[in-house]
Amino acid sequence: MTTSIPLAGPSVGGRSAPPFQWCVVMSDTRRTDAKTEFWQLTAAINRLYAASHGYGFLRAKLQHNATSSPSKLATACSHAVHGPRAAPWCKIPVVAHAALHGVLGRRCSSIMYLDSDAYVSDPSLSIDAYLGRARRLGDEAVAPGSGEPARYIHE
Repeated sequence: MTTSIPLAGPSVGGRSAPPFQWCVVMSDTRRTDAKTEFWQLTAAINRLYAASHGYGFLRAKLQHNATSSPSKLATACSHAVHGPRAAPWCKIPVVAHAALHGVLGRRCSSIMYLDSDAYVSDPSLSIDAYLGRARRLGDEAVAPGSGEPARYIHE
């Protein structure tokens, strides 16, 4: 797996930079040199959204290896024990990578994964404002009870 953004980043006064409140994470197996394709536009929109809110952004470029059988999905990543995996399964290690290593040398307090064909349609809303609105509207995608989305905790 290669990424479009280096994971090493600046430090503040010799210390690690503070974590991003949120990191927006995407992954894709398609070409990154086609600037007018829909998936390129969604990545650009989401990158600008993340930057405007001070969030980290990571777009992982997964390998695209054709398989010998048309009935199987193409291999996009490989698991050490379970072997080749199709792109949908590769989202998990991409998110895990961001959770464990952060973005641009900064940890991510929370991560929002977006499919390569998804984009934030109202860039004025922060992720927290969106989740708060969804919670008030009773959206079942927001976990009930805790009042907060699930968060990865770095220790």
